[in-house]
Amino acid sequence: AIAAIVYTVRVARARKQYWPFFVLAASIMNTWYEPLNDIVNHCAYPNRGELHTVYTWADRPIPLYILLVYVFYFTVPALFLMQKFEAGVTRRQFWRYFFVIAGCAAVFEPLFIANNLWDYYGDNQPLNITGLPIWWWFANSMTVFVTGAAFHLIRTRVFTEQWHCVAFLPLGPIVFMASHTTAGMPTWLAINSTAATWVVILASFATMGLTGLYMKIFERVLVPADAPTPVHPAARHAEPAATAQRTA
Repeated sequence: AIAAIVYTVRVARARKQYWPFFVLAASIMNTWYEPLNDIVNHCAYPNRGELHTVYTWADRPIPLYILLVYVFYFTVPALFLMQKFEAGVTRRQFWRYFFVIAGCAAVFEPLFIANNLWDYYGDNQPLNITGLPIWWWFANSMTVFVTGAAFHLIRTRVFTEQWHCVAFLPLGPIVFMASHTTAGMPTWLAINSTAATWVVILASFATMGLTGLYMKIFERVLVPADAPTPVHPAARHAEPAATAQRTA
């Protein structure tokens, strides 16, 4: 969380703008979705007396450290992606960013799960190899990516003033819930049923397919059809030499 705050301040100072702080605030607001997410996807926190609870909803206490995780998890990649989208990205860069974030997500949560800070319970959690079922790698990454993309599009194509970005506070949780809940629906419906294991696994693949669909939609929106293909530095140096040889 401290790293996220420092990064937010650095981006704001470098750009001499204050909208990055609305991204940080929206990341905090996103925690309201956590209790519902925990219920439908069977996630729980250890019952420890020393845990400081931020709030409780539907008998689900949300520990303070979850809020801190959200601050980092959403703020840093969203701000990074917003700047990249503003500068312009190619398709290759777009998908590279996504898979890098997915790789980070695959490593990030198991560290907390291994330390008993939360747990995905139940015998029908599909493809649960590291404590974090594989479909979460892609669904969480897509949600973070979509948040950054949506904020970028709203800021650059809808808003005209910085202070308009205060709308990130309600829009952040809406984008988060809309993308994560709909993509995860096949899996959480299967998890909360008496379906056989193979059915739940197929449902998790359906969720991963939906994350890919959402990403493809945003790729079409964010990457121009005539976006240039990145040229390797060696190729750039070789081209003038080849031209000189032809003219000679």
